[in-house]
Amino acid sequence: MQQSLFRAARLPVIVIMTLIATACDREEKVRDVQYYLDHPEKRAKVLAACEKDLGEKGITPNCVNAKGAVLKAMVQGIEIPKLRVE
Repeated sequence: MQQSLFRAARLPVIVIMTLIATACDREEKVRDVQYYLDHPEKRAKVLAACEKDLGEKGITPNCVNAKGAVLKAMVQGIEIPKLRVE
């Protein structure tokens, strides 16, 4: 009896662990400053999202790196696309 309860309890535990692992895979990939220098459209998109939610997104690594790319672009004299917040 106890063995069958243990076996029955394993399945929900396995399902829950799989769901947790899947949720962790959905995290946004962190891009470096050079990536945002090379991809101005993505930089503008990330910066717009950062500006919309400064408390949550504004401090994420991607926001910090996108902002760093803007500063580096200014120093290097690269044209920076205008930020459009919708």
